[in-house]
Amino acid sequence: MSKTNKPVLIVDLDDTINDLCECWIKLYNKLYDDDLTIENITDWNIGKFTKIGDKMYDLLGTKGLFENLSIKEGCVKVLEWANKVFDVQICSATHPNSVVEKVNFLQKNLPFIPINSFNAVHNKYLLTGSVMIDDNPQNLKYFDGIKILFDRPWNKKSQRTIRVYNWEEIKVKLEKVKEGRDKFIE
Repeated sequence: MSKTNKPVLIVDLDDTINDLCECWIKLYNKLYDDDLTIENITDWNIGKFTKIGDKMYDLLGTKGLFENLSIKEGCVKVLEWANKVFDVQICSATHPNSVVEKVNFLQKNLPFIPINSFNAVHNKYLLTGSVMIDDNPQNLKYFDGIKILFDRPWNKKSQRTIRVYNWEEIKVKLEKVKEGRDKFIE
């Protein structure tokens, strides 16, 4: 529980709330004349699927990348509801150059979430709360609360976690938590 006596809901930003990978891959393809698609990325290490390897992560510091990302369908409506029931914390393991752009994105798209509820963190395993939603199974691995994995091509092999495919499914799971049925299964 938080200081507000609400359960803490930790929500990953990139590719859970926004569509980062779509824009990131588009930028990469343009700069390196490639035809990479999201479906090609079947592992968390995107560098394995590019011509530039781990230098792919340097593109995350590109000015303007995060400013006009699209937001996942249904996300705003569900987070508006969740913000009344949970202490919503948005988190992102982020490139230092993109923190301001991510804050701007959140203020533009989720103005009902207090800006001090954004956490730029490197090690998400240090976070505590009641529920965590993320697209990276490693971020959920050591979390003590309820783990919800947002389905993406790079996490298909992950098992032993609650998998959701959209924000409507997230709301159903969160309603069960709200009702005290926090031991639900997929």
